[in-house]
Amino acid sequence: MFRRVCSLLTLATCWAIAARGQPPTGADGSPEFDPAAVAQWPLERIEFKGGRVLEGLLLPSTKPGYVRFESVGRPRGRPMYLIAQTYPEQSVAKIERLPPEQRVKLAQRLEQFKSQAAEEVAERSATDQLDLEKGEPSGARWVYQSGPWFRLESWTDEKMTRKSILRIEQIFAAYSEILPPRSKSQKQLRILLYGTMRDYHSFQKGLDYRFQNPAVYVPTLNVLAAGSELTAYANRLAEVDRRHAAIQARYDQLAAAMPAELRKLSEDLEKSGVPAAERRNTRLAAERKWKQELAEVRLRIQAIERSNIAQFDLVTGEMFARLYHEAFHAYLENFVYPQRQYEVPRWLNEGLAQVFEDGLLELGTLRLDAPSPKRLAALQADLQRAPRLVLAELLTADGGAFLVAHPTNAQVSQRHYLYSWGLAHYLAVREPILEVSRLDQYVDRRNQESNPIARFEQLIGMPLAQFEARWREEILGPSAPAKP
Repeated sequence: MFRRVCSLLTLATCWAIAARGQPPTGADGSPEFDPAAVAQWPLERIEFKGGRVLEGLLLPSTKPGYVRFESVGRPRGRPMYLIAQTYPEQSVAKIERLPPEQRVKLAQRLEQFKSQAAEEVAERSATDQLDLEKGEPSGARWVYQSGPWFRLESWTDEKMTRKSILRIEQIFAAYSEILPPRSKSQKQLRILLYGTMRDYHSFQKGLDYRFQNPAVYVPTLNVLAAGSELTAYANRLAEVDRRHAAIQARYDQLAAAMPAELRKLSEDLEKSGVPAAERRNTRLAAERKWKQELAEVRLRIQAIERSNIAQFDLVTGEMFARLYHEAFHAYLENFVYPQRQYEVPRWLNEGLAQVFEDGLLELGTLRLDAPSPKRLAALQADLQRAPRLVLAELLTADGGAFLVAHPTNAQVSQRHYLYSWGLAHYLAVREPILEVSRLDQYVDRRNQESNPIARFEQLIGMPLAQFEARWREEILGPSAPAKP
């Protein structure tokens, strides 16, 4: 199964790797599919005499007789954290080191994680380097078409457009790490980014769509459209940027003036006949005060930058969550399983889209190492009430079972989405068996005339009844997270 982990030092590097279109491969050179493995990093291990084991990175120690180790915590579905501690050598039973190349790569990853400032610089650099073109007066304000995945047309301001492209490029690159691209659409994928929900609803109205979701993929047009109040946020951000610029100017002024001011202070003290020791102490005290003021100004700058990121996430959070879902449908159609050659069952397409929607994007890697607690709790509750939805019904359901054409169909649609997520997550993450060649055969149009249950049994390698019992037991088992 797929064991290659995306090791990206900057977001720009992420695009460069994705643009080359080199798919991850297995030992035999064939592409492989194992989303769970993407969350795994090679780590060093330290085992203590009492049996305790930590995983992370061995650090240089300046204290004789002690080892220094930085343990890496990556709880399932939760953000990563680091803890560096020093331990007596006599308490250590064994240390397992990584090969030099893997060790360097791990150290780079951890440094990137620890350096929030470096990450912000990398993001600004990546967005600034985007080749953005001005649109036509009667159409989109901005056009982006130099990336490897799509053409994007934006109706919001330049800064919001660049930040949004960055996020979308990231998710496409992450999808390519998990499910390698091996096809190219005959018609380029277009992404339409609207800066107001009113404009987005006008787009839907023009196609006679009536969805509440802030993003939608239209396969017949090969168009992915998304909307959020980006323009209103951009207007508010302009004032914040002015305050940011004023504080930054103050910081630059203080930093530039400090050496000259300290020299003048020393000269004035010497002219006044102040003894050398007292001059030195006074100069050091002034320097400390100056540096403290610089640090306080820098903290204000960082607070504004963090607030801007948080506000952007707040304004666009719902849009991007749905956009990631719809982007998976677009990615699958354009780069993996185009409908002209394959027919991906609705349950699999919607199930995987939900799995990837819940992924945690961290350091260029899409982590799928934990199920959504909310979805899992809902599925566990549904599996324990009657009448149950059996997998045979899900596998043979057509697209109508997923549509809410009438309010009475809402519950049916919700159940089909929920079970699709549970089945797809189990197959792709918890019991990864979606190996590419078997998956190819399952979705090949030439096999669509055969019984869908028989084709699924061929995919999983066992009778459906046996698999369903195992699947239900796993979903309801003690290893599943408790209901939040």
